[in-house]
Amino acid sequence: MISTIAVVTVCLGAIAACTVMQMMERTISDMALHHIKTVAEQQEAIIGRIVTDSLSFAEHLGSQQPVIGYLQQPEQKKQRTELLSYIAGLDASNKYQAIYIMDMAGNVLFSTDSSLVGQNYEFRAYFKDALAGKSTMDVVIGGISNKFGYYFASPVKAKSGDIVGVVATKLNEGLIANALHPKGLNIEGDAMLVDKYGVVFQANRPELLFKSLGVLTPEAYRAVEDTKRFSGINIVSLQYDRVAEEIAGLREPKGLVLYNRLHDHDELIGVARIADTQFFIVITEVRQFFAQSAGNMEINIGLLVFMVSIVTVLALILLTTPLLRPLYSLRDTSLRMEKGNFAQQATVETGDEFGDVAKALNATMEQIKKTNGITEGKLWERAADFEKFKLAVESASDHIIITDVDGRILHANKAAEAITGYSHTEMIGSRPSLWGKQMSEEFYRNMWATIKDQRKVFYGEMTNQRKNGALYTAEVHIAPLLTDKGDLCGFVGIERDITAQKNADRAKTDFASVVSHQLRTPLAAISWYVEMLSNEDVGVVNEAQRKYLDRIHAASTRMVDLVGSLLSASHIDMGTPYVEPEPIPLPDIADSVIDELRRFVEKKHMTINRIYDPQLGQVDVDPNMMRVVFQNILSNAIKYTSENGLVTITLKREGENALITVSDTGYGIPADQQSRIFTKFFRADNARKKEPEGNGLGLYITKSIINNAQGTIGFTSEEGKGSEFRIFIPLAGIKKESESKQIPA
Repeated sequence: MISTIAVVTVCLGAIAACTVMQMMERTISDMALHHIKTVAEQQEAIIGRIVTDSLSFAEHLGSQQPVIGYLQQPEQKKQRTELLSYIAGLDASNKYQAIYIMDMAGNVLFSTDSSLVGQNYEFRAYFKDALAGKSTMDVVIGGISNKFGYYFASPVKAKSGDIVGVVATKLNEGLIANALHPKGLNIEGDAMLVDKYGVVFQANRPELLFKSLGVLTPEAYRAVEDTKRFSGINIVSLQYDRVAEEIAGLREPKGLVLYNRLHDHDELIGVARIADTQFFIVITEVRQFFAQSAGNMEINIGLLVFMVSIVTVLALILLTTPLLRPLYSLRDTSLRMEKGNFAQQATVETGDEFGDVAKALNATMEQIKKTNGITEGKLWERAADFEKFKLAVESASDHIIITDVDGRILHANKAAEAITGYSHTEMIGSRPSLWGKQMSEEFYRNMWATIKDQRKVFYGEMTNQRKNGALYTAEVHIAPLLTDKGDLCGFVGIERDITAQKNADRAKTDFASVVSHQLRTPLAAISWYVEMLSNEDVGVVNEAQRKYLDRIHAASTRMVDLVGSLLSASHIDMGTPYVEPEPIPLPDIADSVIDELRRFVEKKHMTINRIYDPQLGQVDVDPNMMRVVFQNILSNAIKYTSENGLVTITLKREGENALITVSDTGYGIPADQQSRIFTKFFRADNARKKEPEGNGLGLYITKSIINNAQGTIGFTSEEGKGSEFRIFIPLAGIKKESESKQIPA
């Protein structure tokens, strides 16, 4: 019986609660949408009446014979007194700040505001529309008053139907502003008038003016600029992108519910088109305020349900009190369990279901005792792990800081103090610019765009300044911190001082450059003496001697190539390549290099396939640098391709780039070594086995030259099948670097 009463009570309560909540939720949502839509309709009716009346007044002016006759006179006399009196009589209520008449070129011939006479408004959209035969409305910042205003224009037509001019009116400033006060809008609500691009030109709060509902597309931004409607104003977004999309095709008033991410609440949005124009009214209201009002009805219904429930409960208590005593015992035991007391067990000896529940509860208590022991041990382990993490951060040799989303430092480890020279107290609350600000603005813009906008990890090198003024180079790793929902909550930055490493690298580069320069002279002398001996300038050379001379010549040639490559690499590392660009045809350089390598091609019985695009034309590049590129790529393709192999070189135009493609049917590059192929001194394992001679600098130098030319280089390769290298070079060419050193050819 107890179980029956419990099941019936739970089911009825659940059904009643679900039904009431669903009905009230639907009712409140429908009421909210109807309310905001009604507010928008009412406000549109008020402002639409003003707009319609103003358009009708402009059309009426354009049809008046004195206006038509004035424009048809061979010589219009500006500011005719009788015409001024006539127009003033038409605007008896002084609704318009200015009424003016323009000729077909947009020149103001007559105006109730004399400061406008002589001005030209040919560029205004309302003039262009009226000249096309359409009565129109526009909202712009006046060129003379430099104030925002509402303008209405209509064509002036002669009896023949030809347009002879344009009449325009400027509405008094306060008429629409005073009308923009919707009834029933709460204090947090906003009322805005926007154009077809979503730009706010009238609002009940000044801070909303001249902002856009959503982010303007480049086309919309250019269109707004072309109209000169908001000249000189920087238009920013209010983040109502959905509303901006809705007004694009809006015909009937509409109500929306949108989530405002900026303020973290739902908003009611009512939109309506103003009369038959390209302007709209947008009403916003925080849904919470409406829900509070509508919630009163829900409270009343809830009270009624509550009272019925109380009566039901009282009846159940009277009926079930004798049956509830065992439950009280179970309840007391449960409360003791809640407080952590598992010593005293439940004592229910009724021999029915309550007794079974008591036994199950006692068994559960025993299980909880065991589980608590295990959980407590894990908690202590977690606490110990956290302490280890803190200790690791504090003990790290790298500079580590944690900041909020604005870059203000929340935590800094001891290494950060040691590297920058600033104390923990000085850093907390400051920004990393305390020791930074040594890089270009573009560098920092790219960094913030990566970590804040794209929410990606930023890697790079930057120069910073210690507290004592000394500069140092740091390897930087900055990662965004995201919540489980993906919201940005801060950043963690890790810096490693690599100044000593950079100095060591620079010293090694300088050493390689000096040694290479010192070796060039003796190597040149060796080559010269070998050539003299080979030419028998100092006596007859027998076959055995010539064999040894050829070996010496080959060895010295390899040494010259190695020295040249080392010099090129050192100049690249020091950032001092010399660039002398000139217009040259790339096929000429390619053919010249192929001719140099012809004896190797013939020796291996290989085929060179050349595919040149006649539309490629000349490219501004340094001929010496491009020769190095072709020599390295083509010589590699020939060297690492077996006999009777095929090498194909393609030169063509692709977009704004020249594309160089060199493919071969050679040994290919092992997949696990492809990521290192452009590294200095690196040679693949299979290449070293097939061709022991080589220094591993060719592709490193080639990539550096292409990077210097603002180009890109990439490749695909499969071991045993061959490789294909693709180089893109901008057709605009390489910029000249006059104060640098020559890369040896």
